[in-house]
Amino acid sequence: MNAIIVLIFLAGVVNFAMNRAMVDSKDPLMQQAVQGFQRHLGPYSTYILEFLFLVAALSWSTRSSSALFFYGIYTAMNAMSLYLLKQRR
Repeated sequence: MNAIIVLIFLAGVVNFAMNRAMVDSKDPLMQQAVQGFQRHLGPYSTYILEFLFLVAALSWSTRSSSALFFYGIYTAMNAMSLYLLKQRR
């Protein structure tokens, strides 16, 4: 169970890095999406949501090993989104 927690935490670090890369991109679609969140939750809204996803996955991992699978899917979707965003340039 400890290995699952470590893997989820490492995936969380990767997700934060990808989040930063997407938020810092100058893509108009990304900027529009971020502005919607920032209006309601403040300037660090995407980091708050990312942190909440990480905490939820970590707390779920204490009860079920499927948390790693689903957080892995979430991480893969983030990676695919970042890849597509970078390819759009």
